[in-house]
Amino acid sequence: MALLTVRVKPLFWFFVTAFNLVGTIDLLLDYHHATSGGLRAMPGELGAAFVIPVLIVPLLMITHIAAFYLLYRSGSAAQGAFSIEGIRG
Repeated sequence: MALLTVRVKPLFWFFVTAFNLVGTIDLLLDYHHATSGGLRAMPGELGAAFVIPVLIVPLLMITHIAAFYLLYRSGSAAQGAFSIEGIRG
């Protein structure tokens, strides 16, 4: 949805933020389910699929955190640009 609304900036930023928020909450719930289900006690039972919770899921969390940082930075830069224009004008 975010890619379809690139030209409508407020709607685009809403969808990007919502995607990252839902993704982060989903990953946190997955962490909780993995620790409560005893994932550490059964690494051999997952076989090659053990790569997913060990490597891919942490990389996804890092990606969401980086996206939140970029969203925050772009929002503060936009506010700063608007305030500078307001002072000049």
